[in-house]
Amino acid sequence: VDRAIDLLFHLHAHAQPRGVSEIARALGLPKSTVHRLLQALARRGLVEQEEGRYAPGGGLLALGLGAQARDSLVAAARPVLDEEARALGETVFLMAPRSAGMLVLDKAEGLGFLRAAPRLGELVPLHASAAGKLAFAFAPDRFPLESAALEGFTEHTLRDREALRSEVE
Repeated sequence: VDRAIDLLFHLHAHAQPRGVSEIARALGLPKSTVHRLLQALARRGLVEQEEGRYAPGGGLLALGLGAQARDSLVAAARPVLDEEARALGETVFLMAPRSAGMLVLDKAEGLGFLRAAPRLGELVPLHASAAGKLAFAFAPDRFPLESAALEGFTEHTLRDREALRSEVE
């Protein structure tokens, strides 16, 4: 447990994702141990892997960790979220892009009857969210539509790549 916690603190201390070898050297651990720890933490969403490098994961938000880093952004965005939710009558989200989706950082509920279900710290698939579709449209280098896994969540989830491309355009 101590090693896993050390690993999480190490990742938190670095702005850029880190590779297994870098982490192993920094913590004085065998690469095989670091790899096993990272795999276990990734299964729980506590770390995220992108191109063989690791960074703190959205699951930490659900545990309340990393709150200090998130709090200033959420506090700055909160008045805007509340104002937009009132004006639109819809739920408005503050999300952060991740390779596999959009991470829900905060939300303000609208007054309408329907409510959006994603919880804080949850990773929402790109193709199944408005924020993800914006990422496809405005950051295609980072979020290529061609690489999206088009899993169906409801009968209305777009699973046809050409239909998704048309909506994004």
